[in-house]
Amino acid sequence: MKRFLIFFALITVSGWSALAWAQKPKLEKMTFRVNGKTVTCTIGNAKISMTLVFNTPMQKKQPAVKFGLNAPITLNVPMYDTTWVDDKTFFANFDINGDVPSSADGLYKFLVSGAVSTGEVAMDPTSSDSLKNADGDKANLYISRAGRLTASANKVDFGAIKAGASFDKTLTVKNVTCADIFITRFAVSDPFVLLDAPIGAKISADASLTLKLQLSSMTRKTHAGTIKINFTSNQQQDSLLVQLAGVTRGPEMVFVPTPSLSFGSIVVGDSATKTFRLTNRKAADETLTDTLKIFSVALNPAVGYTLSSLGSFIAPGDTKTVSIKFKPVKNEAYNSSLEFTTNDLIKPSGKVSFPVAGAGQLKTPPPQIDTLLVTWPGGRAGYTNSDFLTICLNVNVAEVQDARWKFWPTAVPPTSPNDTTGTARFSVLNGKPCFKIPLRNVLSAGRWNCYVWLQGKNGVSGYQTPNYSQLYYDVAAPVFTKAPSVTVGWTGGFTGYTNADNLTVCWEASDSSGISEVRWKFTTTRVKPQTPDDTTKFGGVFRQSGVNCATIPLKRKGLTEGRWYCYLWLIDGSGNSSYLNAYETPLVYDLTAPAAPGEPSNRSIPRNEWFSTRRNPLTLTLGLGDGLRDVARVRWKFQTKPQAATLQDGESALQRTNSNVSFSVYFNSPGLCGDDSLFYWLADSAGNANPVNHSFVGYKFDICPPVITRLRSGEPTAVKRTAFSDTVKIFDHTKVVWDSVLYRFGGARANEPPRRLRRVPNTKDLFVMDIPADGVTTRGLEYKVFAKDSLNNPYGVGPATTSLGSACGDDDYNWQPVRVRTGADGEFRIDKDGKPVAQPSGQDQSSYALYSVPFELDKNAPKEVLEDDLGP
Repeated sequence: MKRFLIFFALITVSGWSALAWAQKPKLEKMTFRVNGKTVTCTIGNAKISMTLVFNTPMQKKQPAVKFGLNAPITLNVPMYDTTWVDDKTFFANFDINGDVPSSADGLYKFLVSGAVSTGEVAMDPTSSDSLKNADGDKANLYISRAGRLTASANKVDFGAIKAGASFDKTLTVKNVTCADIFITRFAVSDPFVLLDAPIGAKISADASLTLKLQLSSMTRKTHAGTIKINFTSNQQQDSLLVQLAGVTRGPEMVFVPTPSLSFGSIVVGDSATKTFRLTNRKAADETLTDTLKIFSVALNPAVGYTLSSLGSFIAPGDTKTVSIKFKPVKNEAYNSSLEFTTNDLIKPSGKVSFPVAGAGQLKTPPPQIDTLLVTWPGGRAGYTNSDFLTICLNVNVAEVQDARWKFWPTAVPPTSPNDTTGTARFSVLNGKPCFKIPLRNVLSAGRWNCYVWLQGKNGVSGYQTPNYSQLYYDVAAPVFTKAPSVTVGWTGGFTGYTNADNLTVCWEASDSSGISEVRWKFTTTRVKPQTPDDTTKFGGVFRQSGVNCATIPLKRKGLTEGRWYCYLWLIDGSGNSSYLNAYETPLVYDLTAPAAPGEPSNRSIPRNEWFSTRRNPLTLTLGLGDGLRDVARVRWKFQTKPQAATLQDGESALQRTNSNVSFSVYFNSPGLCGDDSLFYWLADSAGNANPVNHSFVGYKFDICPPVITRLRSGEPTAVKRTAFSDTVKIFDHTKVVWDSVLYRFGGARANEPPRRLRRVPNTKDLFVMDIPADGVTTRGLEYKVFAKDSLNNPYGVGPATTSLGSACGDDDYNWQPVRVRTGADGEFRIDKDGKPVAQPSGQDQSSYALYSVPFELDKNAPKEVLEDDLGP
């Protein structure tokens, strides 16, 4: 029995040990922590600490952990820093970021497997869905890297509403994640409106936000749109889009034309009616048009007015005519309002109103027109070329309906209020009532009789007392019959060049209404006037020598130097312009004198060569440098510098050859003889010249005969029968190449044969003339010296009786007398110095007088015969 009990006990112990050895380990808790706090939801990127707690001691083998949103769970948890805290607790870290997990955000389930107990028994795979964490919550982990927003409906439908009305609906959005959501923007399609847009609103996890939307449109149509909500969560952007739909429909009341219910003044007892049409206009989608219901239509107040019957309904597309009749009974104003109330909510509250006005008036004639205020385009009253004639009045036209007029070739006044060429309403111009009368395509060119009168609002016409005037309608432009020409202004003598302050332009023209003004335009390019008023200046016209002329200012209009084109055209008395055929006058406006011409590049006579008339003229050639391109004339002055532009000795036009000009100067005056200077300066085509800008050249000119004078002063004397010699000075700018002396007896006409002179050695101009002894008699003698220079100028004759200051004197009758002494005391008296003493002369008997008989005895007059030649 004891053995049996022991055996049974052994069997029992052995059975329980095997059972205990075969039991599998279990995972009891699975906890996720962030920064030491237990979490069931993560927001954004995070470092997750995971703790696994088993029910039995485990081997130090790392379990396998996978996670995922749905079965099968296949994603490996990227664990690191893994460790067994003790034999039952396993610890590991893993990161949540943009790449991990690779699937979307949501509630993740974890699957743990592979852990083995110390008894060599492996655990069964265990899901977090069946586990609790340290706080007793389910061990799943919601991973939310960005928040997610959902709407209470994918589409908000407003249904059908009246056009012009409004209808509201709500939309709720919910944060279905554990992360906060912040609204950043709303975008709503027209005609939908978000009534309150809470930009920046925060929607916490699992919280909601209700939005109020409204549909309101004046257009009848089917509307479709969206509301887009932009939001951020954990610094990530996202959006939610919800569809919107609705229909606006109804009637639309349209007035054709828009009522103008101002009746003006109506004669008391008369009436006037105005009509307009009321239409229920169809929408583009005709199915959205409703019947127009007219709840009321009335005149307020209705005194003086009568309204036609309208009815209560107008079908889509139908039209009804409305008429209002005004019949005043008093001379007063009637102001009212026409008011409609309908189901057309496109109009505010379905209401439309129009002012109605009129006045009763007694019959009075309109004012009579005394004066027509007209701006005549050409400046001459009664002449025009305009398409319209604007007429203003100095009368009160408050009760005037319109102005009326009649044109007729002959003087035929209007015969009735409607005997008109035209009518016009008034407008205000410069505070005066004015109206326009059309002329073009109404009147032909010529003279017309014009009648103007007023028509009153009360129907009374002033046609029986019209204003009468004559009108000349002229649309033809004036014509130049003789082209314009500048009569004064080409200051340099060359057409197109001027430095004048003004130009005088004259022309001949033909125009039936006369020339009232000339206009002109200056431009640096060839651009003709584009309009009649495209002008630099317009001016009047004056008559000069029977033609039209005008003075065109240049200087005071600030015209600058340079090339200009001047265009001239005419304005006739009717305002017609010839600008399309403007006359072109090119001109160069030049105020600057040419620079100094400088040294000549060539001259016809060398500087050191003497010349006379045989080598005339002296021709100089000048090169044209900068500043000398426009030169036309040259001026010169001999011997002294010029002091003024017009004080010159000569002037000549320049001869141009390529870039050179030349001019010739003639030397014709004896006063120019000598080695001297020629000063010259330039004048341009405009006449500008400044003598300060001169240059000069030297010259050697001689057309004078040699000048012969005696070396000694006093009267020459000779001794009878003794050879006579006298020294003379022969002056000439050039070399004396020939000389001769003639002598004759006193009173003789015939001279002795010529003799040559002897040059005094080592002198230039001293010569000795010799007369032989047989030529010296008591009759006395005379001699004359001749000389000629190397330029073949006229003979010089002397000795001269004048000073050298008259160097070019030439006296063919100038003989030098020589007194002859006989050698005896009684022939004539001499003083102590040997000089002859004149005999006394006078009227006393003691006075001595010598009477000589001339050689020509045929001159026997007393004056010729009796002559006192003895001196004082």
